[in-house]
Amino acid sequence: MSFSVGQRYLSTTELELGLGIITQVDHRMIEIFFPAAEDRRTYASNNAPLSRITFKAGDTFSDREGNEYKVIEVTENNGLNIYLAEDPNGEVRPVPELEIGDQVSLNAPWERLSAGNIDGSQWFHLRYKSLLERERLEQAKYYGLMGPRISLTPHQFFIANNVANRPCPRVLLADEVGLGKTIEAGLIIHQQLMNGRANRVLISVPDTLVHQWLVEMLRKFNLHFSVYDRERALEPEAFEQNQLILISNKLWHEEEIHQSALSANWDLLVVDEAHHLHWSESEISEEYRHIQALADKSSGLLLLTATPEQLGVEGHFARLHLLDPQRFNSLDQFKTQEENYYQISSAINELVDSDEVSGECLAEIKKMSDDSVLAELIETFESSQTNENKQSLINHLIDHHGTGRVLFRNTRSAIKGFPQRILQEQALEKPELFSSHSLTPEKGLDERQWLEVDPRVKYLIELYKQLKDKLLIICRNSETALALEEHLRLREGLKTTAFHEGMSIIEQDRSAAYFSDMEDGAQLLICSEIGSEGRNFQFAHHIVMYDLPAHPDLLEQRIGRLDRIGQTEDIKIHVPYFSGTVQEIYKRWYDEGLFAFSQSCATGEALVQKYQERLNKCIETNDPALTDALISDTAKDNQALKAKIDAGRDRLLELNSCQPIQALQIIHEIEDFEFDDPKKFMDTAFNCFGIDRERHSENTWVVKAGEQMLTDHFPGVTDEAITVTYDRDRALEREDFQFLTWEHPMVTGVMDLVCDHHYGNAAFSLIKDQRLKPGTLYVETLHTPVVQAAKSSQCYRFMPKSVIRHVVSHDSRDFTEYLTDQHLHEHRQKISKAIRHEVIKSQKDLIFKVFQIAEKQAKSKLAGLVKTANERADQVLDHEINRLISLKNFNPNIRQEEIDALINQKEACKTAIDSCQIKLEAIRVIVNGS
Repeated sequence: MSFSVGQRYLSTTELELGLGIITQVDHRMIEIFFPAAEDRRTYASNNAPLSRITFKAGDTFSDREGNEYKVIEVTENNGLNIYLAEDPNGEVRPVPELEIGDQVSLNAPWERLSAGNIDGSQWFHLRYKSLLERERLEQAKYYGLMGPRISLTPHQFFIANNVANRPCPRVLLADEVGLGKTIEAGLIIHQQLMNGRANRVLISVPDTLVHQWLVEMLRKFNLHFSVYDRERALEPEAFEQNQLILISNKLWHEEEIHQSALSANWDLLVVDEAHHLHWSESEISEEYRHIQALADKSSGLLLLTATPEQLGVEGHFARLHLLDPQRFNSLDQFKTQEENYYQISSAINELVDSDEVSGECLAEIKKMSDDSVLAELIETFESSQTNENKQSLINHLIDHHGTGRVLFRNTRSAIKGFPQRILQEQALEKPELFSSHSLTPEKGLDERQWLEVDPRVKYLIELYKQLKDKLLIICRNSETALALEEHLRLREGLKTTAFHEGMSIIEQDRSAAYFSDMEDGAQLLICSEIGSEGRNFQFAHHIVMYDLPAHPDLLEQRIGRLDRIGQTEDIKIHVPYFSGTVQEIYKRWYDEGLFAFSQSCATGEALVQKYQERLNKCIETNDPALTDALISDTAKDNQALKAKIDAGRDRLLELNSCQPIQALQIIHEIEDFEFDDPKKFMDTAFNCFGIDRERHSENTWVVKAGEQMLTDHFPGVTDEAITVTYDRDRALEREDFQFLTWEHPMVTGVMDLVCDHHYGNAAFSLIKDQRLKPGTLYVETLHTPVVQAAKSSQCYRFMPKSVIRHVVSHDSRDFTEYLTDQHLHEHRQKISKAIRHEVIKSQKDLIFKVFQIAEKQAKSKLAGLVKTANERADQVLDHEINRLISLKNFNPNIRQEEIDALINQKEACKTAIDSCQIKLEAIRVIVNGS
């Protein structure tokens, strides 16, 4: 295509954007503005998904003022069309291409049909199903949450549904270790992208977590983030080149990179390990300043930390300040509010936990504010302490007080269902070759030497023979992991596989899949420290610490590979260590001081900061008395810190983070939706497009491009075979399989491929139905209402692309109810292309006459659809707006930006809905044979 500024184009993949105008052209890129949607797109000029809109003599079009013209003649000037056209008054004048209206009506299906360019009935059937399923998906209550490859864990979906439906979510996700903060963030990102609230996402994480996030987003959410290293981040306009970017936060120290990121616009910024952003009244770290500047430029913000308050009230305030600088603008005021809340925490605990609530408790809660509604609810509850009145009071407190809207924190004690951790230690004698002062004494030694003398190798072999079960073995260094795996596989004949950071994602997938195979897979998976990040192996129940990490957070991360939701058995933690060495000191400190083997350790970072020097002294001197004293003091402080955390439990926060009944309802509705999986739909698509597939195992198939494939770009299919499954449990076991849900990019890609292109939009069917008169001709049409607006306006919630189907006979009778799509599919007959074309050619005038009747019937329904959509938009958005306005009177966590965004969304929706048009999606000629 030859592009010129001012030309008018449609996006073939986003027809709802309306008619666009080319605004900029260079040798590689073009920019196009869509006035109807007030949106811009930038495409590579060599493969832009655009279709030029031109009219020929006899066609009609409307200008931007709504005036209709009939084309008499078309000329060209500098690449732009000039239409000599007749207006409604009969006057003829030239109309430049630029004056064409931004919302166009397309009858491409009729043009294809009349030209004899028609498809078989199977294509029409696929198009009809694609339209129906796309509408059903977009109207699903939990659209955007149903596709990821994750367990349906109630508290995670409760948080994601709560947050992702906000126009500009800015929250702190602070679940305890192992409860799935990354999953919650991924769900929020995924839904925000699917519902159009976000298009550009920046994830900033510690350097050691970049790979983990890349794997999680790709394997669990089908989100392809571009990882930026220093070289890539320094490219000109680097942060404008991709929509989804993942970067190490260490790169923000380079001012050029930081400024480049600030120059881009972000819909959502995600920051992991947010407790590393140090802030105090006397000193603000560079890390904090960098993230603060990015947070100010982003509409949405997700902060993740497992330690929201343990490291001090200043740090907690600092993170809340990032979320809402206006609300959390004074540390002193924040401290006062926190103290006031803690004073009544026991009263709130009594309200939540007790069957009989005392008058003193209610009086204490009443002190929270002069909220008249709160006083009325307390009075009602005092007169009748029913569960219903109690829940109304609790719901009001959750909605109106505390930090509930910006902070979510679930704890293991509240969620329940976790297995026990059981330490199984084994003291070993240190070989002379090894140092006593290193946690990894084999490092730097020739592997042929240390493998022969290391008693841990023999220990592993005997342990496996004793258990005959899968073992996850973690080493600090990849060199150790590789040498150990090779030795056990080649010298000892064990079924092993390695997993480390030097492997590609595909290689890691294969290794993880080999280990997860319960019948013929590897029995031992040997991982490096970093290589094990981002992967969960909860189907295994034994973990071996070949060495110990130098920080309790890393120990928790190791155990967390098994100790996760979904683990079905107690976890055995096997720790071989060398007596009288640094290994024994760390083992005792973790076990007896931090209790890190037996329970999740949320206090590790604080205690490391306090005791690191004393720990180093113990290692240096190897003095048992110093070690005993260190462990004793650590244990006391650990218990005190945990008691302090427990005493300050925010029960309203816990309830806000997960209300079990509502959470389970979300899960049940998702399960109901995916009960009808997309297999039948995808089988139809595979057959039409010539995609080969063969059965792999139960509910699992191998898919690859067939020799007769009809397109070069079938979503997700290449020359290499891929394995797909429609079963969630199977997908969780095998991360190398594609999990095909209705939200998977392959499935939605097929819908878009069919609906946004010509496939099946003009078709011919011969049927044989003895109940109908032989030789009767019917015209079937499929129409949809098209709202030309950006997806972020959420118009599809109120004006769905409902398929309006009509079947009209040649004598103008309506056969829609009788000749259903399924009926036509079951009664179809084979017919040659030559006969189809002859019927279309000879009966063109009759077909057009019947088509006009069907189209008139479809258009008659538009007014009713528009009215219903406007009423639905008023009802839903007014309720949301009024609720937030009411809440804002009592809870300053409600930001004005949220309210303004909803008001603007309502205005945009109403304008777009009022301008809705009917679009012809497909037309089919049907003849009943004799």
